[in-house]
Amino acid sequence: MTREEWLQRAVEIYRPWFLDLGKPLPEVVRVSIGFTSGGMRSKARAECWNSVSSTDGTNEIFISPTQDDPVQIVATLLHELIHAADDCKSGHKGEFMKMAKALGFLAKFTDSANRTEELNETLSQILKTLGPMPHSPLVALVAEGAGKKKQTTRMLKLVAYDCPCEYSVRTTRQKLEDIGFPLCPHGVAMKEETP
Repeated sequence: MTREEWLQRAVEIYRPWFLDLGKPLPEVVRVSIGFTSGGMRSKARAECWNSVSSTDGTNEIFISPTQDDPVQIVATLLHELIHAADDCKSGHKGEFMKMAKALGFLAKFTDSANRTEELNETLSQILKTLGPMPHSPLVALVAEGAGKKKQTTRMLKLVAYDCPCEYSVRTTRQKLEDIGFPLCPHGVAMKEETP
């Protein structure tokens, strides 16, 4: 069984819960393990995309591959299914909040870790039904410097060398070209720092 098949089995377990709330899940909901739109550095556990985001009108749920706690994974899936039942229209308010409370989530509703003990016990029972998840968490290690924003503006250090105050400031080359070199508080022209 793949991780996605395991998650789809969990979706089918949850389906009657939503029928009981009068908020049935869409007939098809795709659930995958994959990074959210924030990428590998995102701390989001999961993300649900509304039906208009998919060319075939299907809600898509991505559970982050960095997740490693099976109870949290099934809780996160349930949280994202609330979004799917609402087609992501309410954010974490209104209809979402009503469904979340009814299913056993607690405020702050943006975090699927806020749950009643009763929901935690039910999730543990669901895990016994599902069996072990065929998943090992991905450790998002990034090569030194990879993924960092490239510096686009180099700040230059200017110093008043000809003044005992040795006043210094930082500015951009563009500012120097547009306005010129500034003066220190004593009126002495500042120059670019030399190494």
